[in-house]
Amino acid sequence: MDSKTVVIYPTAVSWWLWIPIYTLIIGQGIFLMNETSPWFLIFHIVLAVVIFFWVRGIRYTLSEESLEIHMGLGMKRKIPLASIRKVALSNNPISSPAASLQRIAIHYDRWGYILISPKNREAFIEELERRREALAGQSQP
Repeated sequence: MDSKTVVIYPTAVSWWLWIPIYTLIIGQGIFLMNETSPWFLIFHIVLAVVIFFWVRGIRYTLSEESLEIHMGLGMKRKIPLASIRKVALSNNPISSPAASLQRIAIHYDRWGYILISPKNREAFIEELERRREALAGQSQP
């Protein structure tokens, strides 16, 4: 693959993790609807739908010089490939722009650290390393 192309990786989703979260959100709305109002249930359904589209909107874009992490509703983080120090597989559960626990830990700059969960972790790492090597080869005199 030509390193000048942009490759987009959607997030992997661990539905076994998300379905209980949606069930709790909607269940709370149903349970408390009688004590408050029907609008409470509507609010919880809308909240579940917003979270669903937020999660489905997570994606990772590799360009020739950077990794962009898109996190729903227009939020994104751009990490220059040259600043990435280490890439490793991870199952760390801390909060991050990753909808699955099958994650990749990316260490960048001096202290930067982010967890992501592209659908095909191995292909993503391969492409990321290929682009980092191409970038390093361009900067060599």
